[in-house]
Amino acid sequence: KFLDDLTDADVLIHVVDASGTADAEGNAVGYVEGSGRDGAKKGAGSNPLDDLTWVQDELIQWVYTNVEAKWDSVVRLGRVKLVKMFN
Repeated sequence: KFLDDLTDADVLIHVVDASGTADAEGNAVGYVEGSGRDGAKKGAGSNPLDDLTWVQDELIQWVYTNVEAKWDSVVRLGRVKLVKMFN
């Protein structure tokens, strides 16, 4: 449902907690002392890059599924109409 709502959106803003102090579900987990580079504090939660990858993968899968479901009509439209659809 959320991804289907994107069809009406003009923009998608993805905010990422780069501190790493929350797990994948958003629960606060804090810091681990001395586990970062040079003994600095490091977030004990999920890796923010993994969160970005997950969202990107979900969006790609959503687009692919929608194009695949409508492929017959996409092919029938032809190149000119298809280009107009995305402009």
